[in-house]
Amino acid sequence: MRNPESLAVHRLDTLTGMRFLAAFVVFGYHGTSILFGNSAQVSEYIFGGGQSGVTFFFVLSGFVLAWASHGQSSHRAFYYRRFARIYPAYFASLLFGAAILLITAPTRLSSAWAPFLMVQAWIPSADYVLAVNIPAWSLSCEAFFYLMFPFVIVWFHKSSDKRLIFLGVGLVATTIAIASAATFLSADSTSGFFPDWIAIFLPLTRFPEFMLGAILAISLRRGLIRRQVPLWPAVILALVSLAWASIDESYFRIAAVPVVPFLLLIAATAQLDLRGKRSILKTNVAQALGRWSYSFYLIHVFCIAAVHTLAEKFGVADLGQGWLVWTSTLIVSIAGSAGLHRFIEQPANNYLIGLDNKRTQKRDGIYLRS
Repeated sequence: MRNPESLAVHRLDTLTGMRFLAAFVVFGYHGTSILFGNSAQVSEYIFGGGQSGVTFFFVLSGFVLAWASHGQSSHRAFYYRRFARIYPAYFASLLFGAAILLITAPTRLSSAWAPFLMVQAWIPSADYVLAVNIPAWSLSCEAFFYLMFPFVIVWFHKSSDKRLIFLGVGLVATTIAIASAATFLSADSTSGFFPDWIAIFLPLTRFPEFMLGAILAISLRRGLIRRQVPLWPAVILALVSLAWASIDESYFRIAAVPVVPFLLLIAATAQLDLRGKRSILKTNVAQALGRWSYSFYLIHVFCIAAVHTLAEKFGVADLGQGWLVWTSTLIVSIAGSAGLHRFIEQPANNYLIGLDNKRTQKRDGIYLRS
């Protein structure tokens, strides 16, 4: 078996490229709203399972953090670096959204405090969960995952191989139980938003997906997955699960069905990188898109609304049943994400990390004033 420590530092560039594909699926899901006629139906078939793209992000987030972790860094250092990585671009997107609401619908700003504090997904109300920037609810979940990660990763590292496998099976069963519970609750016509909140938005019920990603990473590092997971069957299985989610209206489409295919896809992709195999997702373009994917995710809904509004103003919104606007929105979203990453996300992260490094050096008595 390979040394787990050597595996932990191995770059998994293909997974970086896959991040944009997941963000693109979410974009397609939201972009269906600006299409017409048969085009809207086609988009529904292709991107109707777009909510499952968030499931992929949650699993991948747990995997990446656990892959890079040895369970030795301080909680403070972990929290600070996660804040530096996530919050600046998130904050900028919220400011932009709040400015739009101030002009167009100022009464909706009453719930804006929740996303700024990253607690919107804990409140069982769509007015709060989807406030200011619709996709931002998932960052509320991620904030909870990050809060819990230093504790669960130590537990996972101390767990035996059998316990890890047992826990993984239990977490998959938990996603099925959550979908079943939400389905049962939705049978009551007075339940309203509550079943959606339980199955889709509540950080506590989405946490199993994150933990499954972390368990997969540790299992790979320990060599528990000895056989190569075949890539193309994993890709096909993931696509089938997305297709199934596009036509299924039950809560099982959110995580219960796609989570295992996504785990297999991430495992196959990681093994591909560990073996040093070539991949189209390792090209410079794919890597750039992967790095921009977080910013792309944050701003794409704003871009859809802005481009569609302009298209309606100039009377071109229905050209090609909306595909012209859809394509234009995609281009604008990519360009905007590149700008947000280049001028806010990356420099803010570098500044905050550099500031913390200087503070740490000064505290340890090795900071020299120039």
